[in-house]
Amino acid sequence: MIPISRDQRLTKEIDGVVYSFLPPVGDLEIDLIFNRSTEDMVDTSKYYDEAVKILKEGGKKRPSDNQIKDQIMLMLPKENTGMKQAKEMNELIDRVCVGWESKEHLLPEFCAGDCAADMCFSLKNAIYAWYWDQIHLGEKEVKN
Repeated sequence: MIPISRDQRLTKEIDGVVYSFLPPVGDLEIDLIFNRSTEDMVDTSKYYDEAVKILKEGGKKRPSDNQIKDQIMLMLPKENTGMKQAKEMNELIDRVCVGWESKEHLLPEFCAGDCAADMCFSLKNAIYAWYWDQIHLGEKEVKN
């Protein structure tokens, strides 16, 4: 479904719980796309020469772009990257989730603006990935 109105809610059922979300339309869509961790992005160009050098020392005469990218990923500092991703997930979920309900389970009271605190990481990860898919049109929707 492609939401065309701010009044339409997106819903996602996971393990018997139906979550409701604001649709990614209008200002919300633009804001989410352009504020997505731009300050946390790492400049990988400074690692390029070092990655090529390491690969050549390892026996690769002409490393492919994919090999270079993989080597750069290994060289990137790992500190706080998980915390940044978790913080980004929490902020997105707190911002777009507007409710949950279940006929099967007893749920905590919905707390607008802080609902991610009541979710486990795997649930937040699933919701986060699903919601980002809603922002990008698929091939089927583009054809219509």
